[in-house]
Amino acid sequence: MSDDEVQTVVSELASAWNRGDAVAFAKRFRPAGTFTNINGATFEGHAAFEQRHREIFAGSVKGSSVTLSIRRCQLVRPDVAVVDVDGSLKVPAAPLIDTKLLLVLTKERGEWSIVAFHNTAVQSAPIVR
Repeated sequence: MSDDEVQTVVSELASAWNRGDAVAFAKRFRPAGTFTNINGATFEGHAAFEQRHREIFAGSVKGSSVTLSIRRCQLVRPDVAVVDVDGSLKVPAAPLIDTKLLLVLTKERGEWSIVAFHNTAVQSAPIVR
């Protein structure tokens, strides 16, 4: 996997989010993929991922924009990559939401797809000692 291939996947996600396009956002999501949202709710499968984002784009984050920056990409095997992404979500009339997104990508028939999508909101927390 080249840096360009990873960037293409992440750029497609950001572009689809910014258009509020759930179909495009779910385009690379595998039929049996897993999704954990920033609130810790979990979903399985392409249809659930797409439907949840359709609801999100029509609901509380309607008109929002996201920026996604790859922090690290690790090629585990030639056909499996783990990608750490820093995200920033701007919702109209709300504070900025920073997130950490973990993507697990697999390659089949020359195409990279998302098998796991785990998104975590960055929150202030006391230091654990």
